[in-house]
Amino acid sequence: MSVLSQLAGSLAAGKIKVVDLTETLSPEFPHISLPPEMGQAWPFRIEEVSHYDERGPAWYWNNFSCGEHTGTH
Repeated sequence: MSVLSQLAGSLAAGKIKVVDLTETLSPEFPHISLPPEMGQAWPFRIEEVSHYDERGPAWYWNNFSCGEHTGTH
């Protein structure tokens, strides 16, 4: 039996517990600050493109930017 099959079987049988450590990103999410002489990571930023309005009547979407290592690692 492959490792993937064993994992799937163990998950289905409840033998393995999965803990989701996902954190919701927001402008308040902390970002890394490096020494001043080094380049700085961007904080998380979100900009609304449309929200079911005249900018896009059938969709809601955003642009976002952040440093490469923003998140839960």
